[in-house]
Amino acid sequence: MSEVQSNISNIKNFKVYKWNFTCYRCHAEIPVASYYFYHEHFHAIGDAQKLDVELKNIYPFIEEKYDKTLGKDIITNYCLLCGLIIDNMFIAQKVGRELISKDLQNFEDTSILNYLTLKDLNTNFYEQYGLDSRQANALRDIEKILGFRLFPAKHITNYLPRIMITGDHLVSLGLSKCNLHSVPESICNLIYLKKLNLSWNRIKSIPKCLKKLENLEVLDISRNPLFPFPEVITLLSSLKELRLHITSIRKVPNLIGNLTSLKKLYISGFAIRKIPDSIGNLKSLEELRLKPSRLRTLPESISNLKSLKKFEFDYNETMDIPESVLLLYKKLQKPKPKRLIKLKKIYSDDVEVRFIKIDPKLRFIDNTKIQRDPKLFKDNNKIQREETHKWEWEDTKWERLNEDIVFPYDEIYVIPSVEANKSLNDPPPKWLHIKRKGGIRVKDLKEAYYNKLPDYGDYHFFESFEYMYDYNDVPVYYLFIGS
Repeated sequence: MSEVQSNISNIKNFKVYKWNFTCYRCHAEIPVASYYFYHEHFHAIGDAQKLDVELKNIYPFIEEKYDKTLGKDIITNYCLLCGLIIDNMFIAQKVGRELISKDLQNFEDTSILNYLTLKDLNTNFYEQYGLDSRQANALRDIEKILGFRLFPAKHITNYLPRIMITGDHLVSLGLSKCNLHSVPESICNLIYLKKLNLSWNRIKSIPKCLKKLENLEVLDISRNPLFPFPEVITLLSSLKELRLHITSIRKVPNLIGNLTSLKKLYISGFAIRKIPDSIGNLKSLEELRLKPSRLRTLPESISNLKSLKKFEFDYNETMDIPESVLLLYKKLQKPKPKRLIKLKKIYSDDVEVRFIKIDPKLRFIDNTKIQRDPKLFKDNNKIQREETHKWEWEDTKWERLNEDIVFPYDEIYVIPSVEANKSLNDPPPKWLHIKRKGGIRVKDLKEAYYNKLPDYGDYHFFESFEYMYDYNDVPVYYLFIGS
């Protein structure tokens, strides 16, 4: 790194940290750097313009780049090998979740002088998007718990912390898998919120003031140790979609019948043993999924749900099911068409491609599962054999210098990342299944991706392709599709 020849003026406890980061695209260990401090809300690279310019001059891996998600140029870390932008959100998360636990002092770049003034800080980050002070301060309260900033995005994914802003209103907040132990009451100031995802956290209670969110239409509080049942959610009169997968609660209260605007209701959890009769009051319900594993009966009132178009539950012959409910269930089961799938052939007559449904349990498979399941194993020799099959990159487009390069397999599966990241409540994921005698060519892969995968909206850039494991002796690859 070049010597620092300029000063950055005075704020206490300000430091710059430098560490190694694994590139999401080429998987190389690359250097990154950022400041990290708290003043009204968390700061990481991209927040203090004066300092950003200094770091850009100091570090060759920090440049001004165009960010597709934000739709503007930003100062950011990037990979010197493949050019991938390292999202500033991930940088802040890395510091807040990992480096702090390893002692930040170990990562301090002591050659950077400790100077900065208050006027250099971007303290009105959320206000610049048009949010009023109540909404902005609520997000800052959440940040204090999370330890990182919530970046605006065009699309809210299931698992990435994100916010969505329309006009001057915060309309969507995604806080799934954030290790949240509590929800600050200031969240109730987000009165324009339409979608709230609090799933996969450690939340034990929901603030009673949540009833103020009169515009809330979608709520997911699954996978939290909630107890007792948060009855405040039964006061959300505008709610159209509710997801409840709660293992700590045995009974769903009768008050659930107050949610007469509901169109989608998903209830699961092995402790739940009874569904209340009041569920028959949900006259607007179009989709009902009941998956409690200990459920032994269903209320007859379900047969009153005349708007129901989709009805799922773990049916078995030991259950006590009213005849009217069973008739409704059978009526709504769409028979699977008995037809042969016509394989689309690409480039030549000897290539077959199918987009197939797979076992919902086969999403991401960890090493423990690989070792335990005889159908799955990881072949480390594959990585060695494929060293000659390197991928070349040009901007965000996936390019190959020689499309006739052949992978040494006659058959492979490909997992699109968008399919792998589906929750258990979503439709079963799908894999690409590609076959060609003599080996799968690069051009066969690319043609299959572009012609066979569905439209994933903002997610349409093929950013990496990696061997994961074998399934039934067939190699399985992970295709990361970025935005």
